[in-house]
Amino acid sequence: MHLKKTLAQSLGAAALFLAASTSVSAQAYVENPDAGQTVATASFTGPLNFVPLIAISGNLPPSAGVSVDVDFFLITINNPAAFSASTANVFTTAGMDTQIFLLTLMGVPIILNDDAASGTTLASTIPAGSLNIGANTYILGISLNGIDPATAAGQLLFANGLSTDLRGPNPFLTGPLGSFVDQGFANTGGAYQINLTGVTAVAVPETSTVLAGLFALAALGFVWIRRNRTPALALQS
Repeated sequence: MHLKKTLAQSLGAAALFLAASTSVSAQAYVENPDAGQTVATASFTGPLNFVPLIAISGNLPPSAGVSVDVDFFLITINNPAAFSASTANVFTTAGMDTQIFLLTLMGVPIILNDDAASGTTLASTIPAGSLNIGANTYILGISLNGIDPATAAGQLLFANGLSTDLRGPNPFLTGPLGSFVDQGFANTGGAYQINLTGVTAVAVPETSTVLAGLFALAALGFVWIRRNRTPALALQS
């Protein structure tokens, strides 16, 4: 009984060690390096998993028909009813015409907004209560207006609508994300910040944290083996 209790207490201490190593109240993520624009290259939003993610910051170059830059980020929507995302803030370059959208990890469209519903800004907002999806990991994308996600054949992923609409999937869609269509608008680039609610980060575990946790558990295993071998050794002496 004493051995079992001691082992349980030791394992509990190891669990607390691992939890403490990843315990913070909230975090913001700054794009570095440049986020990818495919499902396979979407950026993690660490440095810690399962921690509330309150903002993502980055940059988009001007669009002038020369190059296309879209930023994809992995996020976990743990509370779909509370999920919101918005570039309507003082940290987004004034006059920058953003659009933000959600995709599944298979590149299937969920929702997009170009201009916030107020119609007074070129910034984008998906307000809380807009989603009818389950808690899961998704891709949050941001691009300049006119750089639109499309299938490999160039079919737009999202339905047409007013710039202030919350636009769902194209009803005639025949495939997932495969390209982007540049509508040829010359938009101002710059810095952006996406403010978020109902979201936690998706991160690659830090090597040092993983090794420290494994070392702690290995040490506990060594102690347990020694204690279990002690009676047998005593009988042999």
